[in-house]
Amino acid sequence: MITFKNERELQETFGDFLESLGHAVTLEITTAEGRIDILTNQYLIECKHHLNRKNGYEAIGQLVSYSAYYPHHQKIIVCESVDDEQSRSRAMLSGIRVIATNENHRFQSFLIQHYGDSLNPEFKSLHHSRRRFAYDANFWERNRPRLVAVVGVIVLLAGAALVRINGVSESRTQISSAQFVRVATSNGEHLNLRSGPGIQHAVILTLPDNSPLILLDDTSETGWFLVQTERGIKGYILGDQVMY
Repeated sequence: MITFKNERELQETFGDFLESLGHAVTLEITTAEGRIDILTNQYLIECKHHLNRKNGYEAIGQLVSYSAYYPHHQKIIVCESVDDEQSRSRAMLSGIRVIATNENHRFQSFLIQHYGDSLNPEFKSLHHSRRRFAYDANFWERNRPRLVAVVGVIVLLAGAALVRINGVSESRTQISSAQFVRVATSNGEHLNLRSGPGIQHAVILTLPDNSPLILLDDTSETGWFLVQTERGIKGYILGDQVMY
């Protein structure tokens, strides 16, 4: 009986076997959940060198995840031997078929017919280089809604970042071109910052004498200037109480 050195050798040889049965075979299809070992038009296959308790759970989880992309494919675990029968039972309960190559007479006959007593590296190289890491032509179509959503989020984030950058730039430009003044009362008392140009408007803040301000508008005919404090609070003060 022919045995395999590792999981990859099993994967490639089983791919050859499926091709001999007329299946279109692709190896290692990349998905968001990981790489599918073998994919045909009917089968979704995860390969494990020897099926045991640890990798049995892993294989079941992988196939269940991959089936989200290929919901109509039959899920199969291919292994050289089953070392844990409970893993086989768990897989079957999850709707997953387990194929142990050392128990499959059809596969063994294929090995003897094509490989003789041992695997021939030259024969393998003729068959597997064209399948490994093949492009999955249906990937974009299957994942279109997710990809559109991701692109939409990226565009929104980029737009928000651009608005923020422009806002900061404009703010810095305004500050750099603004005129700075100070409160100047005749008696050193506090000055009222009001919500509008006139004493009839509410007092927003009381400013100590000599407080620094940014002059925003001094063109009003009422004699009240629009100013802004260091904390960003805007209001009006009498123009004759401003020192340039």
